[in-house]
Amino acid sequence: MENKSSLKKHLFWVTKGCIGLLDKFIDLIAVLLLLLMFSYGMFSIWDNQKILLNGQSSEYQTFKPETSNAPSFSELQKKNPDVFAWLNVYGTQIDYPVLQSGDNEKYLNTDVLGNYKMSGSIFMDYRNKKDFSDFNSIIYGHHMAESAMFGDLDKFKDQKFLRNTPLGISIFKARITELNSSHF
Repeated sequence: MENKSSLKKHLFWVTKGCIGLLDKFIDLIAVLLLLLMFSYGMFSIWDNQKILLNGQSSEYQTFKPETSNAPSFSELQKKNPDVFAWLNVYGTQIDYPVLQSGDNEKYLNTDVLGNYKMSGSIFMDYRNKKDFSDFNSIIYGHHMAESAMFGDLDKFKDQKFLRNTPLGISIFKARITELNSSHF
């Protein structure tokens, strides 16, 4: 009888010890996951700030015609033959040259002059015709803070702004996509 009792006590302590180890292991995994999520969040904040600083709207002032020393449309075309149009959306700060290359990757992180910029350029889908004769012409650009690039498209969410803004082009859909989205 005594052996059965001591065996039960022994099994109880072994089981309790295993469960205790398993509990500590799960706690460790939970703490590691929390640290990983915190680290990823901090990296995301840092990365967004870096993109914002690299893509300040003041950089784009050099491409706007109102600036006294800004290159003209024809000068930009001479420097880069991919420049073929100018996009100006009334009531917004969207006022940029439009480019087109043989793919949709080149101007994601390249400015009008061919320099690397995280904010890239405004560009048209390589499958569209430059004369805008396609049924739909797709124009890409980054949505930036402080109304830079396509940041002002948010204004069109406001019905009052939309009603009071004359449209020379029809924006029937704007899609916000993730960086590695299959929609691009």
